[in-house]
Amino acid sequence: PAMPAAGLAAALADLLLPDPGTLSYLSWLYYLYLPAITCLLLPYLVVLFLYFSLLWLQLWKWRHRLAESYQYSIWRGAIHTALGFWAAFGRLWHGYEVSGLHRLPSNGPALLIVYHGVFPLDVYFLVARLVLETDRQPFIVADNFLWKVPGFALLLRVMNVTPGTVETCADALRQGRVVIIMPGGLREALFADPFYSIEWSRRTGFARVAISAGAPIYPVFTTNIREGIFCFRPGLGLLRRLYERTRLPLVITLGYFPVKLRTFIDRPLLPGPGETPTKLARRTQERMRRLIDSKQRLPGSVICGLLMRLPALERWLSPAPAPPAAHESAAMAGDSMSEDSAAANSPLTGSPAS
Repeated sequence: PAMPAAGLAAALADLLLPDPGTLSYLSWLYYLYLPAITCLLLPYLVVLFLYFSLLWLQLWKWRHRLAESYQYSIWRGAIHTALGFWAAFGRLWHGYEVSGLHRLPSNGPALLIVYHGVFPLDVYFLVARLVLETDRQPFIVADNFLWKVPGFALLLRVMNVTPGTVETCADALRQGRVVIIMPGGLREALFADPFYSIEWSRRTGFARVAISAGAPIYPVFTTNIREGIFCFRPGLGLLRRLYERTRLPLVITLGYFPVKLRTFIDRPLLPGPGETPTKLARRTQERMRRLIDSKQRLPGSVICGLLMRLPALERWLSPAPAPPAAHESAAMAGDSMSEDSAAANSPLTGSPAS
């Protein structure tokens, strides 16, 4: 016979609701949903374990370099271990690679002029590869804003980051150091457009550094560096005017997407005899523009950056280099002579990156 509705409800209540005297309601919910929670979390835990294993294996590749660092000093070993984590993280999350590391001299001055992304993680990855593969600790110039961020002082000191002046940078180059400068600074990081506009304004300090030290300039650009973390564009014009008045970087950033990052180190560019800082800065900016146009798909796209993690799609999505104009051909010929001259003046050239 059919059970009355009231009797059915009472039977279900007896079945589903626990006895308050023996089991709390929250505990009952926990045991009820534990199988479902376990099934949902296990795949993520397995993936996390796999990435941890890959991170450990990436660090194991640098074991000989790390062991030598710890024999030299505990502090040096700790720094190299931290850089090993950065190198492993870049390789796993972004498939990070460097093209042109062999262009840098193994013991001689080199001024790296880097395009500034929203968050310049590519500089951390590049520094890690540079230190671990060539044992050269670069001298990094950064915006004063970083020293106002709580807790960053130790990291900046470990990474050898400094606000820098023309004289201190030129002295570092005269000592045969590698110096990294991002002329665009926060203005380029926050307000450049999806076509990777170069926001150097009239900054010529890096050119004065190169002329003073007689050092070669290496333009450096990383593909998709604006797609991993990008700025929310609505209202950006108003925020830029506010930044120009107050220097407050009040911009909303979105994402941290595992887009493909590949750093390209271009041929060296030597200051010409009697060349002014303005002219050298313009030549460097033109070279950077050519480098961006030949390596970056424009406008930038997060979807394309993610698809480029697959090697076949990376080749397909990468832009085909456009043939240079007549005046650019002459400039590139002069640049090639500059590269040969820089290589001849270097005691030893570095080995190609793997």
